[in-house]
Amino acid sequence: PVENVSFVLSEEGGATIRQYIALALILGVLIDIVLGSPMANAVMKPMREASELAMDDVGTKGVNEESKSRERVDSEAIANEVLQKARALQDLNKYLEENKTDKQRMEEMRQKIDRQLMDD
Repeated sequence: PVENVSFVLSEEGGATIRQYIALALILGVLIDIVLGSPMANAVMKPMREASELAMDDVGTKGVNEESKSRERVDSEAIANEVLQKARALQDLNKYLEENKTDKQRMEEMRQKIDRQLMDD
């Protein structure tokens, strides 16, 4: 009976150790996530380097075209469109400023003086 008791105790101790191992693993993963995944980055570093070497062999132009084709939205076209709209608005404001009538200029000066008097 004494041998049976020691066997039961060792099984219970093993189960508790397994629980602590799982707990430690979970805590380690959570801490790694909170710290910005330094352990995951260290594990992935060799694979990234191999991937970058493979990309260099293929050529950057082919890779850029491939990455552009994966985009859901053509970001380059959107950026160009926004730039064109901004330039058009800037040109419009410049044109309107250059072609103001004397009456518009006087009204603008009156509004400026009124704002200065309201601030005081």
